Amino acid sequence: MGSGGHGRSLTALVSGVAVAGAVAWCVDVGVLYVGHTYGHLPTAAAAAAGFVIGAVVNFALNRWLFRAHGAPAHRQMGRYALLFLANLALVTVLVPLLATWYAGLIHAPARLLLAKVTVTAALLPANLWAYRAWVFKV
Repeated sequence: MGSGGHGRSLTALVSGVAVAGAVAWCVDVGVLYVGHTYGHLPTAAAAAAGFVIGAVVNFALNRWLFRAHGAPAHRQMGRYALLFLANLALVTVLVPLLATWYAGLIHAPARLLLAKVTVTAALLPANLWAYRAWVFKV
């Protein structure tokens, strides 16, 4: 295989990334929803907070998944941080933008979720490639 995963099949990695991503995404969306609905944070702040906390969960799970825990963590964290910052900028801009666009179509909490799902789906293919080929490459 050559990059990350130490011999795991691509199917196993995709499945693992999907599960790790789903767990982190649930944490992310939970923080977004609770922060915005009960904490009365602006949508952009709640989206950013959820994304940061979800990212910590995602990094830990994917480091384990790619069996990259033997590699220097600081290198992986540096690469993950760069990818994270690019994703954070996109999420912080696109989730509120899409939530506003969806405002005339669906109820408030559902439009946040739909906006988050849309942005997550759009970013997933590039992130999967980046994890395998760059971030967790050992």
